[in-house]
Amino acid sequence: MGLGMFDIMNALGKFNEVKNKVAEVRERLAKETLSAESGAGMVKATVNGAHQIVGLEIDPSLFNANEAGVL
Repeated sequence: MGLGMFDIMNALGKFNEVKNKVAEVRERLAKETLSAESGAGMVKATVNGAHQIVGLEIDPSLFNANEAGVL
């Protein structure tokens, strides 16, 4: 194996290490959550590190109870 091939193999090995570390960080972030409120606390949203909404609270006074399904 020539010196150039060794460099490519070494680079590929480093790439796989970085790829694995990125996957680990993404997995940890997905477990973290952040909440924010608006309208003096009448609307509260919680998201995780994977950008997924995991909670949404809306004060019932903001909508007609008969229209809750539509909201």
